[in-house]
Amino acid sequence: LVADFNSVTKELVISGSPSIAKDQNNYSVEHTSGTALNLQGNMIINPLPSLTFDADPESCEGNSDSSLSFSNVIADPVSYSITWNTPGFQNVYDQPFPLTDIPLVIPPSATAGVHTGTLTLKNANGCTKPLSFNLKINPKPSVPHVSVPLTSQY
Repeated sequence: LVADFNSVTKELVISGSPSIAKDQNNYSVEHTSGTALNLQGNMIINPLPSLTFDADPESCEGNSDSSLSFSNVIADPVSYSITWNTPGFQNVYDQPFPLTDIPLVIPPSATAGVHTGTLTLKNANGCTKPLSFNLKINPKPSVPHVSVPLTSQY
């Protein structure tokens, strides 16, 4: 575990993954300056929310939506946010976590290619986990050209 004490806010943030999760332990945290802070009492380490993405979503140029399908939900996410790395895509903040696919809104200006985003899950304990994903936008198929002779009966 790694501890970071903010001397301004007087908050102690402990991060990392313990090898053995116990509800009660005594911890001694030594600051890098050599000062020590002793903690005694109960410590609850809450799990991070997570999930497994199914196949990367795909859409076609001109479509306005797609969705992220997922499985293996862990630690009961209650909300999600999406941050896009592509200009023109609208970020999404603190939406209720759906039971099925997560909707994606595609702007009309989106071009063919792979667009990356970060889905951040949050559970009721306030724990968050960012997960990267890709959205592939396929180019529109070319319009076929049909020639009909002027002398045709059609």
